[in-house]
Amino acid sequence: MNTQVLDFFIEQLIANCDALNSFNSEIVVLLTPLLRKEHSTAARQLILKDHIPRKLYIKLSGFAMGSRESFRNLFPVAPYLWLKPALMTDWRALLKKKPARFDISVEQHTDVYSLSLADIKLLIERVPEVKTALRTLMKKQNIYLNSYDRNLHQYEAQERYAHMVEDFGDLLDSIPKKHRAAYVGIAPGSLSRILREMKGNNPTPPRHPLSMLLAF
Repeated sequence: MNTQVLDFFIEQLIANCDALNSFNSEIVVLLTPLLRKEHSTAARQLILKDHIPRKLYIKLSGFAMGSRESFRNLFPVAPYLWLKPALMTDWRALLKKKPARFDISVEQHTDVYSLSLADIKLLIERVPEVKTALRTLMKKQNIYLNSYDRNLHQYEAQERYAHMVEDFGDLLDSIPKKHRAAYVGIAPGSLSRILREMKGNNPTPPRHPLSMLLAF
């Protein structure tokens, strides 16, 4: 499993910096003894909002969520629902030692692996091109989070849910209703009403070109 996790991590680095193609083997040798498996017998918090994160988390399966309190309401909103393999962290907070902008939690028995900030710094020292990939990941995340927040203000809840249906497709049924509600930015009790209203098959409204980038 460690090999699969490292392969996924390296694929994501290469996808964000083509120059890393030639360093694949070197990165594997360097990180193999550093990759750690996290305790996974219970649902747990990996990162707490407003705390400075010290690790990058990686999963290949299972469900994880990135959430924070709403700016306008008392219930949480969830910019991230990770259903597929994912690198999970607040990149800006990790790389710049700033407070995290959202919590990260995973469901019970999800296998999660981690690399510490010290491990990542060692990787950058040995392979400086990695820094380019991480900066790109940070930039993409900042764009996504800004777009997510903009959509919470720009669209009504029913419109946001219609966009979620479009983005997640067949995966939508695997997401508990309370998490779907959090992603849309509404209270759980409001989702049933929206589902009834959407049975009329109204067309999905146009949206901002940066909005609702796939978060898994």
